[in-house]
Amino acid sequence: MESSEPPEIRLFTSIDSSNLCFSKDEFFKEDFDVDQFIVKYRKKVDLETLRQDLGLYLKILRTSMIELINRDYADFVNLSSNLVGLNKAISNLKTPLVQLKQDIQTTLENISNVGDELAKTLAEKTSLDHARQMLIDFQYIHTSIERLEASLQKGSGSSGSFRMEAMERQCVELAYLSRLFTQYGGCALIKQNQSRFQSTRDRLHRQLEVTFIQNLKERQFDLVAICLRCYGHIEIPGQAETIFRCQFVRPYVQKYLTDEFIADNPLGLRGALDKVTEFLPHYYQPLVNMTSGPISGDVIMGFDFMLNSIWPEVTYCLETYAMSVFAAGNPDLFHQNYTIMNEFIGDLERHCLSQAAVQRLRQHSSYQSFMQQWNLVVYFQIRFQQIAGALEEAIETFQQGKEEPRRNQGDGAFRTRCVDQLWSCLLRCWDAKIYLPSLFHRFWKLTLQLLGRFVSFLDEWTTTLGSKRHPQPDRIGSIVDIVCDIQSLSSKIPEFFDSSIRPQLRHPTLKENALFRDSLLESRDLLQSKVASLLGCIEDLLLQLSSVHLKLINDIPRLYRKTNREAPKTASSYVENLLQPLRQFQRTNEVLLGEKLVATILQNVVTNLAKQ
Repeated sequence: MESSEPPEIRLFTSIDSSNLCFSKDEFFKEDFDVDQFIVKYRKKVDLETLRQDLGLYLKILRTSMIELINRDYADFVNLSSNLVGLNKAISNLKTPLVQLKQDIQTTLENISNVGDELAKTLAEKTSLDHARQMLIDFQYIHTSIERLEASLQKGSGSSGSFRMEAMERQCVELAYLSRLFTQYGGCALIKQNQSRFQSTRDRLHRQLEVTFIQNLKERQFDLVAICLRCYGHIEIPGQAETIFRCQFVRPYVQKYLTDEFIADNPLGLRGALDKVTEFLPHYYQPLVNMTSGPISGDVIMGFDFMLNSIWPEVTYCLETYAMSVFAAGNPDLFHQNYTIMNEFIGDLERHCLSQAAVQRLRQHSSYQSFMQQWNLVVYFQIRFQQIAGALEEAIETFQQGKEEPRRNQGDGAFRTRCVDQLWSCLLRCWDAKIYLPSLFHRFWKLTLQLLGRFVSFLDEWTTTLGSKRHPQPDRIGSIVDIVCDIQSLSSKIPEFFDSSIRPQLRHPTLKENALFRDSLLESRDLLQSKVASLLGCIEDLLLQLSSVHLKLINDIPRLYRKTNREAPKTASSYVENLLQPLRQFQRTNEVLLGEKLVATILQNVVTNLAKQ
């Protein structure tokens, strides 16, 4: 297959440049630069060698060019002869091309002139159409206002009511008039009719309000639906929501959501909110069915009576006439009121027929403001002082040696009051009468803090025991009780998490995570790790009690040296005295700690005694 390159390129590329310091391909690059070429090859050879190689390559190129001309000499001669007469041919083509250009320019100018005239004509037509439409609209405005005035006058004379279909048509016509008055607001005719329009609009609004209230009181909900459509036509749905709030919700709610009614009612806040809940099926539910649910296949959009009528009036009455329900000074009552209020809010949300309506309620500023009225921080601080204070008191009592006498462990009870109080505090954190889902993170932290505080107490106590030089036999029983209680408490913690904490993680606002259980078990393991140091304290105390009798060993040689006494045939009294504390510990605590653990303690004590 023949190469597609021209013969002169093939000739130049066939030149052998293997003996040169550079490659001939450098000159065929599109971005060839002399300066870069010099910089590149001066690093390989000196400039003199580079100059010689370039000169050699130049001679090769000249020789190759001469060979090319000699080989294709006939083509070069024919090239010049073929160009004869070319200028004349070009001149012959020039004249018609210039004429064609002039014709095209003339045509373009004509088209441009015609386009300008057409645009001007269209603009005039548009202006005339706009003026004609204005005249039509002005005529319609005048006619429509007169028609509305006449129909309203006729309706007002018929016992204060008129057909709902006619009212809906009037509202549609009023809505169209409102758009026209907005569109032509600067015109003189509009200004002349502005007062008549406003009077007619206000009159229709009043009649619509009276009709809406009357039909709602009479529970004629088919006519109420027409009223709502009328409010939708004139684009003031908020007025219907305000009327419903002021005329129906407020008189009912203000009778019950007061401090006086709540105080006199046996059920307190729950009784008052139950009265409010009884109102919903009578008036609110039919309205929400019209605006959020199917009524004859139609839904009237643009209304939210829960968000704009029920909820704001309830919160206003509570914040104005029943402020006592927010008081956190009595934590039990605060917890009760907060729980009841959340149940009531949940009941309101269930009356919303869509999740979107629930989200609008929760995200509204009034909802956020109301929830901030409940001072959860103060409530938790009071609970924290109660729970943590009880544990601190029990620990202080134990440290001062005022602990109650040891008691038998049965029915899940603990042997020491401080551990029993710790368990009670853990249970109280998640008690249904204390815990609040909104404070999960705080009660969870308090749970870990209680376990951590008891661990730090054990560290302090074991350090205190180790620093005392004189043994305290009564402390051995306390340490054994603590060890038994730690083991019992550790066995209860997994079940405590599953029964008390895990159910709270199923709350909609929380998410169960394995890290909760792992962190609680980690605190349990840290508590269990203190058993070893407590057992070490027991060994030290036993060692101190027994090692006192080792001093009698030094008196044995003195009793028999230079005397005629017979050699002893029975054990010395110090042996019995030395073993007495160990035997007493074994008899007392073998059942509590187990034979294996007691044997290990005694073995360590005896080993240390032997070393002494």
